[in-house]
Amino acid sequence: MTKHRVFTILLYTVIALVVIFALVIGISVGAAIAEVKNTIATENFMEFDPALPSKVLDINGRVITQFYSDEKREIVSLNELPQHLIDAVITREDQAFWKHHGFTLKGYVRALLGVLLGKKMGGGSTITLQLAGTLYANRREISLIRKLVELWWALQLERRYTKKEILEMYLNRMNMGPGVYGVEAASQYYFGHSAREINVAESAILVIQLSSPTTYNPYRNPGIAKARSKEVLDQMIKLGFVNKEQAEEEFNSFWDNYDYTRAPTSAFYNKDDKAPWFSEYVRRELENILYGSIDIYKDGLTIQTTLNLDYQQFADAVMARKIKEANDEFKASSGSRNQTVEAMYLPVVEMLGLACNLEGLFQNSTKIKGKSYNYYYSKINPTLDAIGLLFNIEQLKSISSQ
Repeated sequence: MTKHRVFTILLYTVIALVVIFALVIGISVGAAIAEVKNTIATENFMEFDPALPSKVLDINGRVITQFYSDEKREIVSLNELPQHLIDAVITREDQAFWKHHGFTLKGYVRALLGVLLGKKMGGGSTITLQLAGTLYANRREISLIRKLVELWWALQLERRYTKKEILEMYLNRMNMGPGVYGVEAASQYYFGHSAREINVAESAILVIQLSSPTTYNPYRNPGIAKARSKEVLDQMIKLGFVNKEQAEEEFNSFWDNYDYTRAPTSAFYNKDDKAPWFSEYVRRELENILYGSIDIYKDGLTIQTTLNLDYQQFADAVMARKIKEANDEFKASSGSRNQTVEAMYLPVVEMLGLACNLEGLFQNSTKIKGKSYNYYYSKINPTLDAIGLLFNIEQLKSISSQ
């Protein structure tokens, strides 16, 4: 084969690839534009409506519980967050965030190649692209169309909002765990306190949840979370965001005191309710009162009630104490109860069996005795106890405790 023929084949091959690539890009751009137009037609770009839990307050304004479904989120201002948390996010997700205009050419081309080749090449999405994808695209979809839609919306976000506003939206919107959205809810879930109070080590654990909250969940995979958060801290030290001594001290302190026994439950099952019976009553009443599209699980309502938590907690403590006393008294009187069954109840059962020829009772004494015990404890004795306690009838109390 001559050099000229080889050159011709290579030339036609390159031209064919360019044409195919141009067709793919053209079709993708067209589909992306159509999808963007449909999105604009159905959604106001300036309106963000995240699902927020409704809070139930007592008479003094204290939180009794919160109602939410699949998303637990609390909005927090960027100015309220510690600088080391912001630095950790920038270190882990987008070190060029303050300089670019929504994307970096190198990262975006790498992401496109990853889609075309069907490989995870990583590191291509900026903070703005991630936010755009969360708001306006299906991030589970892997396609050129999704990448182009994300790019278009990222450019719009950068055009209309400041960097701080974009970062604040990002930190309040992203999924960071099972039913957990935003850094405030995530901090409450993982550490039991506000994101306003987290230290450097906790910040590193929090930011790795942004990329894969399932893989890096410290309650599900503590070893993996520990190793990856250490990498974030090392990078923060390298970039000058934190000094080495502070990072290592807080990292070691956190993992030395870490509770490895905690189960990786979702935020829904981890919620606090200081008066569960009352909260359920309030929830049922609201379902009957509210109308239209109002949703107590997503609309962020504030529900004022007449309950006083101090009185409720006192009542709960009294009830718990009385129940314990009743159980202790019941256990202590078990011996005398057995004697009562044998002396008073068993002869009556035997007499009925003999006198009335009742097949169920007229059996050998061992079986009669066993049935008598069971019937006494399961039917008669609890009834006497309940009536005696409810109506304060001392005679019944004495009979059931004999």
